[in-house]
Amino acid sequence: MNATRALRQQAFLPSVAVRGDGTVAVTYYDFRNDDDRSELADHWIVHCHATCASPASWQNELRLTKRSFDITQAPFARGLFLGDYVGLAADAASFLPAFTQPHGNDPSSLFFRRVGP
Repeated sequence: MNATRALRQQAFLPSVAVRGDGTVAVTYYDFRNDDDRSELADHWIVHCHATCASPASWQNELRLTKRSFDITQAPFARGLFLGDYVGLAADAASFLPAFTQPHGNDPSSLFFRRVGP
């Protein structure tokens, strides 16, 4: 994470889901892979099986984006806007995150990944 830019130490647009077995997952964007050439962001997921009040219980953080993206390429709607189509659902065995990011010439492509236990 770029320590010289104070706002790069934040996470934003969280989504939360709980599987039937009680496992909780949270997805979010952050800037930990930002550099000095652009405004790079990624989408992440982390989950907890029990005792979620303890930070040590949150594990297996996984980057959902294949590569960091420049958030300044996102649409501008009173500020940079990744869209309303960010969410997280669960089925019996997996979490199902959906998220947007600029991709190629499209400023707001929608992506989906199935994330197992």
